[in-house]
Parts: sequence; C-alpha cells; structure tokens
Amino acid sequence: MRSWRPLLTTAGPSSPESRLFSSVRRHFASSAAAVAVSYAEPLPVATTSTPTCLLSEVSSILSRRSWNRSIILRKLVPSLTGSHIAELLQSLSGDPSKALAFYRWICSRPDYIDSVESHEAIIRILLKSNFPISVYKIVISMIKSCGSEEDVGRTLSVIRAVRRSVCRSDDFSIRFVPSLWLYNLLMKSIARFGLMNEVKGLFWQMLKDEILPNISTYNIIIKTYCDEGNLAEAQKFLWHLLNAGLRPDSFTYNSLMLGFCKEKELNRACWIFVMMPENGCIRNEYSYTILIHALCEAHHIDKALIFFSKMKDDGCFPNIHTYTVLMNGLCKEGKMHVAEKLLKEISELGVFPNNVTYNTLINGYCKVGQIDAAFRIKEYMELNGCTADGYTYAQIIHSLCKENRLEGAEAMLNEGIKNNLQLNTFAFTALINGYSKSGNVVDSTRILNLMRSNNCKPDIYPYSILINCLCMENKLDDARNILNTVLREGLVPNSFTCAPLIDAYCKIGKVSAALEVVELMEFNGCKANTWIYNLLIQGYCLKNSVHKAMALLSKMLDEGLCPNNYTYMSLIQGQCNEGEIESAFRLLGSMEARGLAPDQHVYSIILHTLCRCGRTEEALSHFNSIAEKGIRANVVVYTALIDGLCKDNKVQVARLLIDEMVSENVKPDVYTYTSFIDGLCKENNLQEALLILEDMSKKGVEPSAATFTVLIDDRLKNREHEHAKRLLNQMISSGCLPNQFTYTVFIRAYFSEGRMEDVENVLAEMRAAAVPLDLTAYTTLMDGFGNLGFIDRVFCLLKEMMGSACPPDYVTYFILLKYLWRRNPDNPCSNDTSDIWKLVKMETIMELFDEMIEIDCYPDLVTYNAIMSGLCNAGRLGEANLLFTKMKKSGLVPDEDTYTFFINSCCRLKMYTDASSWIYTMIGSGFMPHIRSYQLLLTGLCEEGKFEEAKLWFNDILRIGYNLDEIIWKILVDGLLKEGHVSVCSEMLSIMLDRGQHPSAQAYALITESLLCAPNEEAKLFGFQGVTFTQSSHH
Repeated sequence: MRSWRPLLTTAGPSSPESRLFSSVRRHFASSAAAVAVSYAEPLPVATTSTPTCLLSEVSSILSRRSWNRSIILRKLVPSLTGSHIAELLQSLSGDPSKALAFYRWICSRPDYIDSVESHEAIIRILLKSNFPISVYKIVISMIKSCGSEEDVGRTLSVIRAVRRSVCRSDDFSIRFVPSLWLYNLLMKSIARFGLMNEVKGLFWQMLKDEILPNISTYNIIIKTYCDEGNLAEAQKFLWHLLNAGLRPDSFTYNSLMLGFCKEKELNRACWIFVMMPENGCIRNEYSYTILIHALCEAHHIDKALIFFSKMKDDGCFPNIHTYTVLMNGLCKEGKMHVAEKLLKEISELGVFPNNVTYNTLINGYCKVGQIDAAFRIKEYMELNGCTADGYTYAQIIHSLCKENRLEGAEAMLNEGIKNNLQLNTFAFTALINGYSKSGNVVDSTRILNLMRSNNCKPDIYPYSILINCLCMENKLDDARNILNTVLREGLVPNSFTCAPLIDAYCKIGKVSAALEVVELMEFNGCKANTWIYNLLIQGYCLKNSVHKAMALLSKMLDEGLCPNNYTYMSLIQGQCNEGEIESAFRLLGSMEARGLAPDQHVYSIILHTLCRCGRTEEALSHFNSIAEKGIRANVVVYTALIDGLCKDNKVQVARLLIDEMVSENVKPDVYTYTSFIDGLCKENNLQEALLILEDMSKKGVEPSAATFTVLIDDRLKNREHEHAKRLLNQMISSGCLPNQFTYTVFIRAYFSEGRMEDVENVLAEMRAAAVPLDLTAYTTLMDGFGNLGFIDRVFCLLKEMMGSACPPDYVTYFILLKYLWRRNPDNPCSNDTSDIWKLVKMETIMELFDEMIEIDCYPDLVTYNAIMSGLCNAGRLGEANLLFTKMKKSGLVPDEDTYTFFINSCCRLKMYTDASSWIYTMIGSGFMPHIRSYQLLLTGLCEEGKFEEAKLWFNDILRIGYNLDEIIWKILVDGLLKEGHVSVCSEMLSIMLDRGQHPSAQAYALITESLLCAPNEEAKLFGFQGVTFTQSSHH
C-alpha cells in the first residue's frame, strides 16, 4: 500500500496522520446503516462432510451387482455434479467396464447435467486400461459440454492425449478417427470464447490430417475474426476459401458485412451487400437486418427505412428481429409514432412480437418521458399474450424514479416481485437512487435489503449511492460502515464510491480520515484519480495546510496525473487564505505554463485577496489585464473587486465599476448590491443606500438577509433603533427571515446601551424562530455579559458552546480571561485589556480551568491551544511550556497547531535550538511542519551565521516530501534571499539539484533571476552561474 502522507520515516504507528485503517467493526450510529450491514454477514455454509457422505453413499451402491436398478441412486442423481462423477469414476478405475457402464448410465439420465470433468475422467481411465472402444462419441459429448474457456483447454488437452496414445501403437485398443464434423464442432466451441490462436491451430491440423475444410469450417473462422474486429484475418481466410474452390454463401457475406459494420465501415458493408447477387449469392433477411441495424446505429434512420421497404422486392420478408432493430433505431431518434405504427404492422402480418420488441418500444417511451405511453404498451403486450419481464419493469421503474414518482416505482417493483420476475440490480438501484436523491436514507436502505431478500446481489452502485446519500446527511460513521460492508462482500470500491466520503471528511477538517479511505481504496485495486486528489487538496487548503496540499500536487504529478483548473483554483485559494498572495501569483504562472487558462473564479480569488490586503490599486490593475487575456469578467469577478474597494473606502471607484458592469451586460447580483450598500453606509450615505435597496427589487434582484442586516447595523450604530426596527419589519414582510448575523447586531447594540431586557427578548426571538447561535453571536453575548459583570452567564454560555456544534475558539478564551482578570481587585484597573496575554497571570488561567471544571466543562485541546498560542504570541514561552506539560499530563495529545505556534514563537525569540527540538518532536508525532516554520528557522540560523546547520536542515526538508516549487518560493526566495543570504541560498539550490530533485521551469527561472539580481557580490564570487538544471519529465 502506498503511503499517502508526505512525512518523515520517523512517524510512528500511533501518529495521527500515519495510522492505517483499522478493519475493526464499529457500532452503527443509525439503524439504517446497521440493517444494511447486517445483511453483509456471511451465511452459514454446508459442512465439508456433506459431499463426502454423498460420494460414500453412491460408492456403496455401485459396489452392488444390481447398482443400476437402485431407486436411491436415481434419487441422488440431481445432487451429483461433474466433479462428483469424475471422483466416482476414478474410484472405479480398476474396473474400466464398470466405470464405462456407470458413465453411460449417468449420461442417459435426464436429470444429470454433463460436464467436461466426467468425460475427461472416463477417457483417461479407458486410455490407461487399453480398453477396446472408440472414444469418438465421448469426445463429441465432451466438446458439447464445454461451458468455459477452462473447459475448452481441458478438452483440447484430452484430445491431444487420445491422439498421442492412438499414434504410439498400431495394435492399441483405443480407436479415434477425427472427422470434418468433429473439427467443425470443436472449432465452433472454441470460437465461442474468442480463442482464435486455437481455432487457427485446428485449421492447420485439419490440413495435416488431410481433412479438407468445407464452407462451414471457413464460415466459423471468418465469423469469429469478424466478431473480434480482425477483418484483415477474416479476408485472408476468405481468400483461402476461394482458393479451395468453394463459393462464399449468405452466411459468409453476412459475417463480413457484420464485421465491417462493427468497425463503422458502412461503405464496405454496403458494397458487399450490393455484390452478393452478382456473385450468385441470394441475400436473406439477415443481410438486410445487419445493414438496417448499422444504419440505425449511425443515425441514418431514413436510409434504414429505404432498405426495409426494398426487402420484399428482393424476395426477403422481415422477421421479428428486423422489426425490432428498426423500431429500436426509430425510438433512439425519438420517432415513437413511427415505431408504434411498425408494431401494429407486425400484428397485421401475423408476425408475433416478442418481449424484446415490446421492451424496445417501452424503453423508447420511457427515455422521452412518456411513461403513460409506456404503460399503455405494457398493457397491449399483456393483452397479446406476452408477459412483461424483469427488463420491462426495470425500465418503467427507472423512468418513474427519474420523474420522482417513487411511490409508483415501488408499487411496480412490488408487482414484479409478486409476479416472481427475476428483477436485476438496475431496477432496485433506480429506486435506491430515487430515494437517496430525496434524502430518504431509511427507504434507500429498505430497498437494498429487499434487493437481497429477492436473491439479487447488490453490485457496487447501490452501495455507492447509499454512501453518497449518507454523506449528504452528514452521517459519516454510517457511510463508513457501508464502505466496510462493500469490502466484506468482496466488491471493489471505485472513485464514485469513495469520493463522497472523502469529500465529506475533508469539508469537516478530517483529512486524515479521508486519507484512510483513499488508502483503503488503493489497497483494493482502485488508484486515486485527479478527482480524488482535488478533494484532498481542497481539504488541506480548508484546514490552512496549503503546504500539505502542495505536497499532494507533487505526488499527483509523480503518479502521471494532470492537475486541472480546479486543482489550481483550490491551491490558489489555499495560498490566499494563508496570506501568501505572492505564492498565489506564482501558482497562476505555473497554471498558465501548463496550458491551463485561469477562469473568472481564479481571478476573483486573486482580486478579493489583494483587496483584503489593502492592495486595491494592484487589484484594479489586474482586473484591467483580464480583458487583455480574452477573459470576460463575470459578476463574481466584479463583485470581488467592488467588495474590496468598498472595504477600502473607495466607494466612488466601486460605483464606476457597477456602471461598467451594466454597460457590459453583466447583471449585478445580491452580493454586488450588498457590498455596495455596505460601502455607502460606511460613508454615512444612507439615502443612496436606501435608494439602492429600493432599486434592487425593481431590477428583479431580491435583497437577502445580509443586505438588510448591513442597513440595520448602520442604523443601530447611529442609535436610530426605530429606523432599524422598521427595516427589520420590511425585511420580514419581504419574505426574508432574520439570521444569526441580524440578531447579533441587535444584541451588540443593546449591550452597548446596557439594555439587558432587550437582549433577553432578542434571545427569546431566536429560540422561537429556531435560529441557533453561531460563534459570532456567542462571542458577542459573552463579551456583553462579561462587560456588565455577569460572569456566571458567560460560563453558562461556554458550557452551551462546548456541548454544541459551535465550539469555543481563541477569541472565546480571550474574553473569558479578560473578565476573570478584571474581576480580581488586585489587578491594575485599566479599560485597555487588548494586551490581556501580556497581563494575565497563571493564577487567572488556573482559575479559568477551575471554573470550567465546576460546570463540567473540562479544558480540552482547543482550550489549551487558545491560551498557549496567546502566551506564545506575547513571548511568554515559559508559561506556555508549563501549560503544555499540564495538558499532556491530563491525557490530551498535541496537534499540528500546538507545535506550530511553539516553533514559530521560539524562532521569533531567536531560540533556534528550542525551535529545532519542537520540530523533531512534531515530526516524531507524525506531523508535517509548516513550511513557513522552516523559513523562520533557516533564516534565523543564517542570521546567526550557522550556515552548516541551516544546510543540514535543508537536506531534511528535501526528504520530507514538500513541493519543490514551494520550497524555492517560501524558503529560498521569500526567506533567505529577502534577508540577503545569497551564497547559502545558491548552495541550497545546488543541494536540491544534486539530489536529483528538480523544481518546475518557472520556479527555477524565479530563483536564478532572483540570485543574479541580488544586490550582493557573493553570487558571482560563489560561482552560481555554473549551476546547471535538468528539467524533470513531469515538470
């Protein structure tokens, strides 16, 4: 199994990101999954003594003189298989006469099914005993019983053994003279399995045996070659046929026509059709049917109808297959009325339509959504004495599900079961899919169980659908259990099966769980594709672990997979989320170098990030360059820029952009208007903001909760509560319900004025409207209650948070410590508590822990990380270390964030030895250090002149599996070169290249240009210009 984690080999088995998937069955989180999995348990199998007892009983009967008159033996015949008979014959090998008599007796029984094994056993017994008999009939029977490629191989082996034995001695008692009929039968049997080398070998063996092939021989060979698309060999044997003085018949020509039609060579097929009469061969209905079918497949339905109309003139009468083929072609073209007209014509001509004919028309109506017409044909079918089969029901069930008529679909399914029809997986899967799309997991599972109870073994698709449905319902444990069921049943999960679970895990930040699913998938023979990589890359980017996402990009390229626009969009978004705008631009360049064209979504991410960083002028410049690249800015691009400009107080420029949007026929949406209204409110231009609100509805753009909330917040900040309430009423009357953000701005405003009763009223309204508190609402409430001295209420909110889907964060604990610190009269009285992390004492932190424990809220990893990171940021590493020790003693395990803020803090304080120790510990715990941590460490070591130690660390970095381009961008260019360490930077590039690790051409160009342009003579002194670069194949 390939490792999916770019980590050092020091990662132990208990590492959070190196644990392999454990197959231990977990308890089910819901009854739906439990029921589904319960059916996956293996059924009890018969004991191994059963066949032994059976054979023992038959052997006992055979030992009697009158065995062939035994009633018990006759009753046991249906239980005997070919392998049983072979074993019984072997037990009689000492008495070949008796063995032969038993063989003939068992073969004469109508309730016994012949097998190759039994024939082989008797022939080998007769060969060994020199029994005087011709085995010709036995060999013929053996050929006829071939049911698999393995059977064919055994038959050929036996025939060779017989021929060798016959050839060895003239007085040998066994007789076997192969005939033309036997050769043809054997060829026909072998050809069924496409074993053309064996067929060709038999042909040449015939000639050696001086048996002249007849037209049937050639027809078998030509047809088989045509069936497998080897028309060149087929034509060679046609030439042999003509050289032998034989004339091709209708079967020969039809085979060639069929071969050319399969290869889409319609012109050559038509040429054969035309030449048949000229070569003295009469065309038959099969000749016409072949050509009509090919024309229908090529969508030449009009030409097919012309050929059909000429059949009678050629003395050919269409059979039911001809009609069915033509009807199928008409249905595919949507000409249902013509197809149904043909069905009536069949009945008038006295040709009886079969199930295939009716099902063709039913399928056609279902595909065009005319289910009522499909039901009408089904009724017509049954009135004419033709019973609807499983295929009929499956098509109608599938169509009903497509139209979301699930009750009708299930009624059809039950009717099919009641009629004892063999319904296939398609019928059940269609209904499972229908229920899953409507979010009904219970009914999906019930149909899966119904499928099993009706002896229809589910394949991978119903399970895949059910996994997807469970993931959409956020029932990930149940989805994982269904995946376990898939594996227990011996099915191979594919990307379609695993992607929903991988995606769901990534979206909630559980990328390690997603990687376990990927490893499981690959272990079972399904390699990860671009889709799977994209999900993992997006997952890491959402977790602010873009360095891991970039490492996956390297892995993806090593696997020979091509990143697509979505790959780069996720990576660019990831770099932007971490404030790495320069790296985002570099990725944009790499994307273009790969021939991928960045779209509007990519540019909107870039523009939004530039604006967020206050680089609005640069954002405008990039916006203007988009048109030059032939990309038409859409509403997403415009809105990203307008939002950034408004936040940067450049409302006038934003107004001009909106005018440009309209002139370019790009319609502003609710997000555009909301961003602009927010900008106007910041400029105290309420009148224009309200005019925009009014204008939105006139232009068909309905304001959202966010639009109204921006205006409400502005009014509340200006203490115009009545106006804010009027806006709230307007919001509700327009059908737009307040959300958490709306309620929170009211809570914040009421707290600022000490209006506790109004705060309580808002909370009551939220509960009545079933609007849950989000993190912002909780934080606002905690800060408000704390500011008014209600610390008990603050801790009640903390308890509520820890038991909800909205856990506390860094800000939560900042607020708690701020008010605990204020509560202590010994602390200096100050309104400025922005530097709480510098002021708070360890006693206050312990007081927080005690208060939490008192309300049954035990400090968890989030609690410790929030406080330790605050202390680290304030440079209080000693206290942070004490908390780290306390955390580990309490049984909590540090995560990546824990190690990262300790490493970065040590580097900022120039404690590089301590930083190194933290990195080693982090790697030993199975985590991949952030690449920026290495940048801080290596730059710091170089600042202190520890160049050799820095180079040793660089060697380690290259072994871990980081993306080489990102190493160059962030460690060499943004780190060492930025600080003027040109020589060591050049040395590190050489180390990378000497290890055979080559970055992309774009990254190499960046580093070489940066080195040569560096304001330092060290580059020339060091001889950097002698460094050579060999571009790797996948870059």
